[in-house]
Amino acid sequence: MKAFALFKNARFYLLAWLAWFILLWFLSSGPLPGPKTPPGIPIDKILHWGYYGIGGAISTFWILAREKDAKLPAKYFELLFLMGFFTGAIDEWHQSWYEFRSGNDFGDFLADCAGTYCGIKSAQLVWKVLWNKFT
Repeated sequence: MKAFALFKNARFYLLAWLAWFILLWFLSSGPLPGPKTPPGIPIDKILHWGYYGIGGAISTFWILAREKDAKLPAKYFELLFLMGFFTGAIDEWHQSWYEFRSGNDFGDFLADCAGTYCGIKSAQLVWKVLWNKFT
Protein backbone atom coordinates (compact mmCIF):
# COMPACT_ATOMS: atom_id res chain seq x y z
CA MET A 1 0.00 0.00 0.00
CA LYS A 2 1.40 3.36 -1.00
CA ALA A 3 -0.09 5.10 2.05
CA PHE A 4 2.23 3.12 4.31
CA ALA A 5 5.39 3.52 2.20
CA LEU A 6 6.77 6.12 4.62
CA PHE A 7 6.71 3.55 7.42
CA LYS A 8 9.05 1.29 5.46
CA ASN A 9 11.55 4.07 4.81
CA ALA A 10 14.68 3.76 6.97
CA ARG A 11 15.35 7.51 6.80
CA PHE A 12 11.98 8.18 8.43
CA TYR A 13 13.02 6.17 11.50
CA LEU A 14 16.51 7.66 11.60
CA LEU A 15 14.97 11.15 11.65
CA ALA A 16 12.43 10.00 14.24
CA TRP A 17 15.27 8.71 16.45
CA LEU A 18 17.15 12.01 16.11
CA ALA A 19 13.97 13.87 17.09
CA TRP A 20 13.61 11.48 20.05
CA PHE A 21 17.19 12.26 21.13
CA ILE A 22 16.72 16.04 20.78
CA LEU A 23 13.55 15.86 22.87
CA LEU A 24 15.42 13.77 25.45
CA TRP A 25 18.16 16.42 25.64
CA PHE A 26 15.55 19.16 26.06
CA LEU A 27 13.65 17.23 28.76
CA SER A 28 16.89 16.44 30.61
CA SER A 29 17.77 20.13 30.72
CA GLY A 30 14.78 21.11 32.83
CA PRO A 31 13.18 20.18 36.12
CA LEU A 32 11.10 17.02 36.35
CA PRO A 33 7.63 17.74 34.98
CA GLY A 34 4.53 17.04 37.00
CA PRO A 35 3.75 16.88 40.69
CA LYS A 36 6.02 15.36 43.31
CA THR A 37 5.21 11.75 44.05
CA PRO A 38 5.27 10.13 47.47
CA PRO A 39 8.48 8.35 48.45
CA GLY A 40 8.59 4.74 47.33
CA ILE A 41 6.85 5.32 43.99
CA PRO A 42 9.62 5.14 41.38
CA ILE A 43 7.83 7.24 38.75
CA ASP A 44 11.13 8.56 37.40
CA LYS A 45 12.36 5.01 36.76
CA ILE A 46 9.10 4.18 34.97
CA LEU A 47 9.46 7.31 32.84
CA HIS A 48 13.06 6.42 31.96
CA TRP A 49 12.04 2.85 31.09
CA GLY A 50 9.16 3.99 28.89
CA TYR A 51 11.04 6.73 27.08
CA TYR A 52 14.01 4.51 26.34
CA GLY A 53 11.64 1.76 25.25
CA ILE A 54 10.33 4.15 22.61
CA GLY A 55 13.91 4.98 21.57
CA GLY A 56 14.81 1.30 21.37
CA ALA A 57 11.76 0.60 19.23
CA ILE A 58 12.43 3.48 16.85
CA SER A 59 16.06 2.45 16.38
CA THR A 60 14.95 -1.15 15.75
CA PHE A 61 12.43 0.02 13.15
CA TRP A 62 15.29 1.90 11.49
CA ILE A 63 17.34 -1.28 11.10
CA LEU A 64 14.36 -3.39 10.04
CA ALA A 65 13.36 -0.85 7.40
CA ARG A 66 16.98 -0.62 6.24
CA GLU A 67 17.31 -4.40 5.97
CA LYS A 68 13.84 -4.69 4.35
CA ASP A 69 13.09 -7.76 6.41
CA ALA A 70 10.66 -8.73 9.16
CA LYS A 71 13.39 -10.29 11.28
CA LEU A 72 16.17 -8.39 13.03
CA PRO A 73 19.56 -9.85 12.12
CA ALA A 74 21.36 -10.91 15.30
CA LYS A 75 24.40 -8.79 14.47
CA TYR A 76 22.33 -5.63 14.99
CA PHE A 77 20.96 -6.37 18.44
CA GLU A 78 24.22 -5.40 20.15
CA LEU A 79 24.47 -2.21 18.09
CA LEU A 80 20.95 -1.16 19.04
CA PHE A 81 21.48 -1.99 22.69
CA LEU A 82 24.76 -0.06 22.74
CA MET A 83 22.98 2.94 21.19
CA GLY A 84 20.58 2.93 24.15
CA PHE A 85 23.38 2.21 26.63
CA PHE A 86 25.53 5.13 25.52
CA THR A 87 22.55 7.44 25.11
CA GLY A 88 21.57 6.64 28.71
CA ALA A 89 25.12 7.33 29.90
CA ILE A 90 25.23 10.65 28.04
CA ASP A 91 21.78 11.56 29.39
CA GLU A 92 22.81 10.87 32.99
CA TRP A 93 26.00 12.89 32.52
CA HIS A 94 23.98 15.71 30.96
CA GLN A 95 21.56 15.75 33.90
CA SER A 96 24.46 16.02 36.35
CA TRP A 97 25.08 19.58 35.15
CA TYR A 98 21.73 20.80 36.51
CA GLU A 99 21.19 21.31 40.22
CA PHE A 100 17.49 20.44 39.99
CA ARG A 101 18.23 17.06 38.34
CA SER A 102 19.77 13.94 39.83
CA GLY A 103 22.37 13.10 37.23
CA ASN A 104 24.56 10.00 37.30
CA ASP A 105 21.74 8.03 38.93
CA PHE A 106 22.57 4.35 38.44
CA GLY A 107 18.91 3.37 38.92
CA ASP A 108 17.87 5.67 36.09
CA PHE A 109 20.64 4.26 33.92
CA LEU A 110 19.46 0.69 34.59
CA ALA A 111 15.92 1.74 33.70
CA ASP A 112 17.28 3.25 30.46
CA CYS A 113 19.01 -0.03 29.57
CA ALA A 114 15.96 -2.13 30.50
CA GLY A 115 13.69 0.14 28.46
CA THR A 116 16.01 -0.07 25.47
CA TYR A 117 16.04 -3.88 25.69
CA CYS A 118 12.25 -4.07 25.95
CA GLY A 119 11.84 -1.58 23.09
CA ILE A 120 14.10 -3.61 20.81
CA LYS A 121 12.32 -6.87 21.62
CA SER A 122 8.79 -5.50 21.34
CA ALA A 123 9.55 -3.58 18.14
CA GLN A 124 10.50 -6.82 16.42
CA LEU A 125 7.09 -8.30 17.20
CA VAL A 126 5.23 -5.14 16.12
CA TRP A 127 7.24 -4.94 12.89
CA LYS A 128 6.58 -8.60 12.09
CA VAL A 129 2.82 -8.11 12.49
CA LEU A 130 2.84 -4.94 10.39
CA TRP A 131 5.19 -6.45 7.80
CA ASN A 132 2.82 -9.35 7.24
CA LYS A 133 -0.19 -7.03 7.10
CA PHE A 134 1.13 -4.41 4.67
CA THR A 135 3.36 -6.40 2.30
